Amino acid sequence: MKKFLAVLLSLLTMFTLLTPAFAAEEETPPLVIVRGMQFTGQYTDLGTENEHPYLERISAGNIAVAVIKALVSAIVSHSRDAFADSMIESLLWMFEEMACDSDGNSIYDVSPVVYPGAFSQYIDSADLGDGGEDALLAAACERYGAENVYYFVYDWRLDPYDVAEDIYDTVEQAKAEHQTDKVNVIACSMGGVMLNAYMYRYGYESINSCVHLSSTFQGTYCTTDLFQGKAVLNSQALSFLLQNQTGGALPSSIINAVSSVAGMLCNLFIDEFKGDIYEGFMRSTFATIPSLWAVTLPDELESCIDYVFPTVALQEEYSGVIARARRMGEINAQTDQMLLNAQADGCKISVVASYNGSCVPFYARANVHGDGTLESPLMLGGATMAPVGETLAESYAAAEPACLSPDRILDMSTALFPENTWALKGAPHVPSRVGSDVTEFLFALIESDAQPTVSNMTGYTQFMQADSELQLQPVTA
Repeated sequence: MKKFLAVLLSLLTMFTLLTPAFAAEEETPPLVIVRGMQFTGQYTDLGTENEHPYLERISAGNIAVAVIKALVSAIVSHSRDAFADSMIESLLWMFEEMACDSDGNSIYDVSPVVYPGAFSQYIDSADLGDGGEDALLAAACERYGAENVYYFVYDWRLDPYDVAEDIYDTVEQAKAEHQTDKVNVIACSMGGVMLNAYMYRYGYESINSCVHLSSTFQGTYCTTDLFQGKAVLNSQALSFLLQNQTGGALPSSIINAVSSVAGMLCNLFIDEFKGDIYEGFMRSTFATIPSLWAVTLPDELESCIDYVFPTVALQEEYSGVIARARRMGEINAQTDQMLLNAQADGCKISVVASYNGSCVPFYARANVHGDGTLESPLMLGGATMAPVGETLAESYAAAEPACLSPDRILDMSTALFPENTWALKGAPHVPSRVGSDVTEFLFALIESDAQPTVSNMTGYTQFMQADSELQLQPVTA
């Protein structure tokens, strides 16, 4: 009997000790936030006496000086070439420290402020903003504890294939520190293509739930068009932008007329100088940045390469960056199937993006819905959308009627994940604010025990309107 009691006591003790371990496995896995592009949030020679913003030369004053200098050069020499040469010289000077070399490696020692390890190490000293990734980070730390949140920041210019190694290290560290085999991920904006590369190289077995938030996981029209020489002022996009900014203060007929005239005049200027700008500036700066090649549409990649590097000699000179571009093109061509396979294998995938905003109007396909930064159709995984300022035709019939938004602007049935994608009307790029409905919705997606769908996310509809405080309500007709 004593022996039996001793064994029983041992079993009870072991069970007691194991109970916290089992309970810990049921808790929400650590969260990794992969932030998007920091166009102005990077520094040259960070941490040294020479530290400075890598694009500190870009300012309204310097731009004005550059234009005046170019005009004076053209007047004095009576040559349009003098104008182009002067502007190119100024642009090269302003963007000098952003460029990479012909192999796609950074020329200068440029980097953002990074946060290796759990964010609990930085929460007391971090100066977080009240919007975008910073707000999402602050809300996540408040909800889950900063010791359970990892903020992955990287040099946005670099090859996603290389950045994937650092994502892997972050994921593995989070798993080890929390004794779990999975993490949750929110991939924001440019972070989408970075996560594509991570999943391609290292698999998706370590991801429990993933939210693509305003993500580039399907690329961008902007970079694709610009790398094909399709730099134009899109009058329809400009008109929509002006209407949004004026809030209806001016009649649409006047805005459309102004946009049409501006488009005509601006495009004459673009046609005159585009070749010079591409040859003298674009090729040696933006076209050397691997991440921009990584967000070109894979089926248009070769035409982009042929336009930017039109000769055999140029393609040999820039063979390194071209090889990086083609490698990411191959990865992007497989991304849709990779994500579908991941979901089928139990990785919970959700897509959230905004619409009814404008895009930068200086490229051919800019007349699509956006969020002020990227294009909604691609961020929503291939949803069918009406051009800005329009609705889908009355004769248009969605394959799944429930997937047609009440305002008849978009049809989600053509998206990669029609049951797992949500559109936020009027929300900004990477929408988040501590305590807002949008942020609570993002956490609800992450915390869902089952794959989130438009049917099981109680209290949230597939098409939601966001106000200025990011509070939500269903979109109406």
